Amino acid sequence: MPALSPGRLSSGAVPAPSRNSPTGRLPLGRQQLVEPAKALAGAPRLLILDEATSALDEDQVAAVFRVIRELRDQGGSVILVTHRMAELFAVGDRLTVLRDGAVMATREREGSRLVFLDLTGAVKGYADGLPTGALAADEAWRIGVDPAAVGAVVPGYAVLAYARYAERVAADTAACRAVLPASCSLRAVLRPGVPDTASAEHLAARTAAATGPGRADAVDFYHYGLVPFPVPDRIPVALKER
Repeated sequence: MPALSPGRLSSGAVPAPSRNSPTGRLPLGRQQLVEPAKALAGAPRLLILDEATSALDEDQVAAVFRVIRELRDQGGSVILVTHRMAELFAVGDRLTVLRDGAVMATREREGSRLVFLDLTGAVKGYADGLPTGALAADEAWRIGVDPAAVGAVVPGYAVLAYARYAERVAADTAACRAVLPASCSLRAVLRPGVPDTASAEHLAARTAAATGPGRADAVDFYHYGLVPFPVPDRIPVALKER
């Protein structure tokens, strides 16, 4: 992993001190940044910060958070120990509460995640669920989408798998997965009703075709307009048989 420059801990509002400044002569907040800066110079894969923001001002905390996010984006991990709950919600992906050395609870952070929705599948199969010709990933350029380029800058990518037949669903999702970077998750959007799906078993087969090695990481379901009650009931059946 490439090293993050210790200078990234500079808040911008306060100039970074000279490299020759004795640590003891630095303001308290600057002193607290010395150890994280030393660790960053070694290109760590795991950085443990124990109450690292307790003596920092708002700008310095923002600088620390920026480094945490950059390290995470490069594939590293950070364990942040703090009594400030707002900080955990600001940068944490998984929150663990300890009391007297015992784990009381662990929860994944709830929140929003950017997913780019590629409409090429709708262009090809919206009307009848029978897309023809090249796969959606190969024709996305026709509506101005470059899946590889988009996948490099977003954490998630969704393809509209509007196709009746499981074989086409599998081919479309596999083609999209092949051009996306590994860091970008892939979701397949299926229609549980007409014109794509005739039964719960049919939806289960298409769900299985969309997911698995080399295909989508997850599936979503979508229907435009009114839908008979039995149609949404197909979704839990399909997910159970996946």
